[in-house]
Amino acid sequence: MLQNIDFFRTRESENSHFVFVLCSQTLSEELKTSNTQQTKNDIIHQGNVAHGRDKYKTLKQIRQGNTKQRVDMFEAM
Repeated sequence: MLQNIDFFRTRESENSHFVFVLCSQTLSEELKTSNTQQTKNDIIHQGNVAHGRDKYKTLKQIRQGNTKQRVDMFEAM
């Protein structure tokens, strides 16, 4: 009896893994074929990353200097 239970558990596990792999492959193929449009913000983000800018560096630059410089820098953004 215990052998039957173990057999069914392993079969169920194999089946769920097979379904997961099949769904994963299907979604991957759909993602490759889909035509995703880049938004204006996506293009700006890619440009910032290409120039080595991110939000942490920007905040670090804002914190440098005295208060007036920080306020001016923040307002200029």
